[in-house]
Amino acid sequence: MRNTRSAFPILVACLFAACSAPRENPPEYVLPAEWEPHGAVWFSYYGDVTDTVLDKVVLAMDTATLVVCAVEGDSVAKSIALRWDSLGIPRNRYRIELLSDTMPGPTVRDAGPIFLRQRDGTLAVLDPDWNYYGDLANIIESPPAVLAYEDSFPTMIARRLGLPVVHSNMVIEGGAVEVNGAGTLLQVEAVTMQRTRLEHGQHGARTEACSWREGYHLVEGGPRR
Repeated sequence: MRNTRSAFPILVACLFAACSAPRENPPEYVLPAEWEPHGAVWFSYYGDVTDTVLDKVVLAMDTATLVVCAVEGDSVAKSIALRWDSLGIPRNRYRIELLSDTMPGPTVRDAGPIFLRQRDGTLAVLDPDWNYYGDLANIIESPPAVLAYEDSFPTMIARRLGLPVVHSNMVIEGGAVEVNGAGTLLQVEAVTMQRTRLEHGQHGARTEACSWREGYHLVEGGPRR
């Protein structure tokens, strides 16, 4: 009994020391891995009656995951709602975001938004540099308004949703990256590294090597695994 009593203060002291030891703060922002649970999945849609791929994706998705459908006009929104009504997709499964009447290309898939999870669990929107689909010289002669729209798309969505914006110099194009949710990002050289090399020279080459071998910190202060 004496040994038990004498050990008790030591045990209490050890527990106190363990509880009071400093802990590493989590990063301010995290880009979650794609396999983590989703609160919502975003799509662009243009109302083409022959395009049934999105219909099939929505029907196959977990019903607990919200679908956010970005469309370019009210008439398209109405046609989508009627079409999904006929397929038995309840309206509480999705939300339609009305954007510009001239929304170019598959904007949501490529230009964003990419959502970050903040330290307190709330969301932020990542605003990386945009690579213009690799057409840095604008050979296809896209109108300046279209280029500006694509480049500013993440910021526009963040303002619509009332979310903070996190700017990054990393060049990105939609799904051309893989992340592990712990701070490491892999990029496809042929897709997104062109603008980095063009604008940052040798620094771009170092970034390229880092992105493939060591992991690139997309957001300052993110952990590396």
